[in-house]
Amino acid sequence: MYNCMDCGVDTTKIDEYYGVRDEVWLEANPADFGILCIGCLETRLGRQLNRADFTDYPINRIFPQSDRLKAAMERD
Repeated sequence: MYNCMDCGVDTTKIDEYYGVRDEVWLEANPADFGILCIGCLETRLGRQLNRADFTDYPINRIFPQSDRLKAAMERD
């Protein structure tokens, strides 16, 4: 249902349901639709995500988080 557009993994099953700032998302996905797992988002950006990339929306606090999502959200 929430499959990554690039690798096809169900992002809810791997606990990677998150929100990044609009400019980060649009840089990786100019079409502005769909879902990407953290790995595929970072691949599209050509860099690792860091805490400044994420929004302060509840989505980033209320859902379970994979280890790599947690690491990205804590990275400086």
